[in-house]
Amino acid sequence: MDDLAAVLARLLEDGGAAAGPAARLGAACVLPAIRSLGAVAAQQAVTSWDGVVHRRCRIEPVGAAATEEGDARAGQAVTSPGSAACGEEGALSVSRTVKGRWELVRARLVLEEAGEAWPGGAVITHDFARRLPGGGDEERPGPAPRPDAPGQPGGVAHRPPGRESATECLSVVVAHERVLEWAEASGDRNVVHTSAGAARRAGLSAGSDEVVVHGLLLGAVSSGLVPPEPGRPLSLTFVAPATVPVDGATRLDLDRRSGDLGVDALLLMTRR
Repeated sequence: MDDLAAVLARLLEDGGAAAGPAARLGAACVLPAIRSLGAVAAQQAVTSWDGVVHRRCRIEPVGAAATEEGDARAGQAVTSPGSAACGEEGALSVSRTVKGRWELVRARLVLEEAGEAWPGGAVITHDFARRLPGGGDEERPGPAPRPDAPGQPGGVAHRPPGRESATECLSVVVAHERVLEWAEASGDRNVVHTSAGAARRAGLSAGSDEVVVHGLLLGAVSSGLVPPEPGRPLSLTFVAPATVPVDGATRLDLDRRSGDLGVDALLLMTRR
């Protein structure tokens, strides 16, 4: 976790913020989600990790996780053969469905050792999408359904963090260098984060000279600067890709009240 906190501290300092305890808090809040990604990749919950789009992540204290039974998705979900019950430590539960030219995957994992922000352990639910061969941009899937409210829309707000009041917003600078550092520290080296143009080829709204910021890096920034309530679930919805040019940086707006992140008129991530 120290490596994650160090990257986050440098990122916050790039924007003129005093990193202090914010960097460690932000890293601790998303640590179980980062650890669980290793299991998702190792057990091939998605066909290929490169090109996978992270749509949503929810982290809950063990014992407080809501059931996902009856989750209504377009198409038919199939649980992976051999996946264990998600109530067991380290057991990965996976469901898949196809919508248009996209494969949608939900992975759920329990970790008893989840770090200092989750002393009793955590249940992590990830929603991913991967474009199937022949898929087009016009078929890009919308926000993932909420695991805590099966069958409901993602609940995504369509107004970005307000620029109309500087007191309600914090400015955060994300440099390309920091994205690469986070990829190394977290182990998430998906090419959409490390190779210019890969995100565009994966069906995301990104330029040929851009990479996409890790969703969990956005979540760490948000949680560090706008601390979530201890003991409560942390739900991150990645509404649109946060892109960074390989020769520069992107300045994001963080809502001081909600922890949402946006850029100009575009909402990138909501936090609940």
